[in-house]
Amino acid sequence: MALTDLPDDAAGVFGVAEEAEDIRGHLIPFDRMMDLVATGEIQNAPLLITALWLQRERARLRA
Repeated sequence: MALTDLPDDAAGVFGVAEEAEDIRGHLIPFDRMMDLVATGEIQNAPLLITALWLQRERARLRA
């Protein structure tokens, strides 16, 4: 989780095929992520905690 300016192709499926990894990267705007938090669509605890932390610290990180 970070404040970045990434290219559009930063999202996708990643991982090592030999290890059967299926890591899906999603690139969404901050406001959309917080909408997903508010509606309960984000149900992964580490992601939820990180999103709430970023919401709290975003102004400081941008400074």
